[in-house]
Amino acid sequence: VEKKFKQTGLIAFRRDFLLAFNQVPSTYLEKAESVDMLRILENGETVKMIYTSKPCPSVDTPADRSFVEGLMKDDQLFYTYQGKFK
Repeated sequence: VEKKFKQTGLIAFRRDFLLAFNQVPSTYLEKAESVDMLRILENGETVKMIYTSKPCPSVDTPADRSFVEGLMKDDQLFYTYQGKFK
C-alpha cells in the first residue's frame, strides 16, 4: 500500500526569522514554482513539518473557518504553536 501525504497550510514563523527572511532576495526556483518555502530551503534553512493522523479539513469558506475554529479550541497542538499550554 502506497502512503500518501497531504500538506496543510499552517505556517508559523518566529518574528526575527520573518524579518530576516524578508531581507533575502527571492530565488529563481521560488519565482518559478511560486513557493516561498523554496527561498528558505535554498538559503540553507530548514522547514519543520509535523505528521499527524488527524483529519485536516480545508478552509475555503466562512463556514469552513467556523468549523475549524471549533476544532482548534480543544486541539493541544494549537496551543504549542501559540506558546501557550491549556
